[in-house]
Amino acid sequence: MNRTLVEKARTMLIDAILSPDLWAESVGKANYLRNKCPTKALRKVTPEEAWSG
Repeated sequence: MNRTLVEKARTMLIDAILSPDLWAESVGKANYLRNKCPTKALRKVTPEEAWSG
């Protein structure tokens, strides 16, 4: 999980040509996006929906 977030954050920074100073915001956004995307393992609901009911 941690490696996945780091890779997504790094990719977003590189693709958007942003400063490494925005690292924390990038990791936060990567985590936000991960929690908003439905997954097959959770029967097509988002992790946030599975957690909150």
